[in-house]
Amino acid sequence: MERIVEPTNELESIIFINKRIMIKSFFLNIYIMVIFFCCATVLITSCGDNEETVPVTDVSFDNPTLLLIEGQKQILKAIIAPENATNKSVTWSSSSTGVATVSSVGEVEAKTVGTTTITATTVDGSKVAVCEVKVMKSLVSVTSVSLNKTELPLLIGGKETLIATIVPDNATVKTVAWTTSDAAVASVSQTGEVEARAIGSATITATTLDGEKTATCVVTVDASEFTVTFNTNGGTSIENAVIEKGNKLNKPTDPTKEGGLDEGLYPGKVNIEMGTYTFGGWYTDEQLTIAYDFDTEVVEDLTLYAKWDVNSGDLPEPIDLESINGDNIMVKAINYLKSLSLDTPAEYTLLLANNITSNNELSFNNKSVTLHFMGKGTERVIKRTINGNVFTINGGTFVLHKNIKVTADNIGNYYAFNILGGGHLVMEDGAKISDIKGATGRAAAVYVTDGASSFTMNGGEICNNELVGGSGNIIGVAVCLNWGSFYMKGGLISGNKLETCFNTHCVAGGVMAIRRTPFIKTGGVIENNTAEITTAGGAGRTGQQVFCFATTGDGGAANHRKVDDNLSKDDNLSNKEMTNPLWKVVP
Repeated sequence: MERIVEPTNELESIIFINKRIMIKSFFLNIYIMVIFFCCATVLITSCGDNEETVPVTDVSFDNPTLLLIEGQKQILKAIIAPENATNKSVTWSSSSTGVATVSSVGEVEAKTVGTTTITATTVDGSKVAVCEVKVMKSLVSVTSVSLNKTELPLLIGGKETLIATIVPDNATVKTVAWTTSDAAVASVSQTGEVEARAIGSATITATTLDGEKTATCVVTVDASEFTVTFNTNGGTSIENAVIEKGNKLNKPTDPTKEGGLDEGLYPGKVNIEMGTYTFGGWYTDEQLTIAYDFDTEVVEDLTLYAKWDVNSGDLPEPIDLESINGDNIMVKAINYLKSLSLDTPAEYTLLLANNITSNNELSFNNKSVTLHFMGKGTERVIKRTINGNVFTINGGTFVLHKNIKVTADNIGNYYAFNILGGGHLVMEDGAKISDIKGATGRAAAVYVTDGASSFTMNGGEICNNELVGGSGNIIGVAVCLNWGSFYMKGGLISGNKLETCFNTHCVAGGVMAIRRTPFIKTGGVIENNTAEITTAGGAGRTGQQVFCFATTGDGGAANHRKVDDNLSKDDNLSNKEMTNPLWKVVP
């Protein structure tokens, strides 16, 4: 500190006082300035604490990719979030300055062909946004475009990709846009793939983005498959056929058409074809003038029309059976014929137009009557479902014609046809005695038990009948000839099956004949029938197709003969010629 020297005179006292005043004034000023400075600092600090800083949360570019031509410049804009951020400053950088540079304000300058990444980094928070910059050579304009096809045929559902060729090959922008004139007919994707949708035509156009050059292709769509409709003109219906383009139509099964005689009993042997319709082929026009050739390819949808030829002839009137007893036409007809008193032989025809299930035994016994049994149009089935014979022919002649099938279930110790009393059964082509189940007697189908009775098989089928057990010492599933005659001139006996535990019986899967009764085969086929005795021992014997039983008067068991092998239509056989090598000795 300054040492204070006391004044010695007035002048020095004045000087001394002034000096003291000056010193005090100086220190006062200093003190005031310090106080001011401190107050100002406090004030400023207090004001600054009241203003809130908003940090940056994100940064992005309005365009994350950028395409430039060499030498071109463009400013990128960095978008700061939030918009009211306190510090919006960013720094800029390029991953490859040889391709493009960027200034401190975001101006990008393309240098040479290539790709670089421009990065903007916020000063506040170091948030990053990137933009991929692709630099291309100076623009080369498109001069033309062409397609690899100007015409394109397709089938519905077919696809094909068109190829657009840009000229020149080094055009800068080679992108094309694809359009169609009718998307319902043919659509096109932006890769040029065309898809056929419906029959018709559409124009596919490829347009370049540079210069709007165009090229077109006309697409013609045809059906990949066609529908053939069959108009049967009143005949049985036939489902439509769907044929792939270029294939041929397979000829369908001929339709049928109802016509001719009504169901009923007619006097005489009538021609049931009278007044019926015969199918006359398929035609392409309703006037039936142009026959369709099934050897041609189907190239369009078409309708074929059935032609019918009418079989001429005056149609006879059926007999009125209204007052005759019976629950169906067959019972009424047989009861009517029973009641007739005839001096001379007469013929009648019973025409069925429906299936019949009848559990009443039908006994045909008018010796003067020949009854022709026929089915109208298609097969008509006569069936019995309880014990008992389906038919008993006790006189007269019963003729089964086409479209008649006789069958049964659970008939027990009975037969489809029991022939006795001089009755005769005749089978013609198209008749059937088949699929009988539950038989336990001497036969399932035909049993002849009277010396004056006969069975003549000109055609038809006795097939797939089954017999289990059996009664009596001789059994034949298809035919059992206990007496009478069996003449086989045609037809088929096949698939009949016998199984019995009675080892004393002689059995045949097909035909059983007593040696002294005429069995003569001059045609037809006997095959694939089976017979089995399930109990060993005993005197029982089997013949798969035919068994000829010798009674005591015929020499007994030593003269039994059988045929196990199938018999063709040319294998003639008779039990009156036992030297025929087809007959085999029964061991």
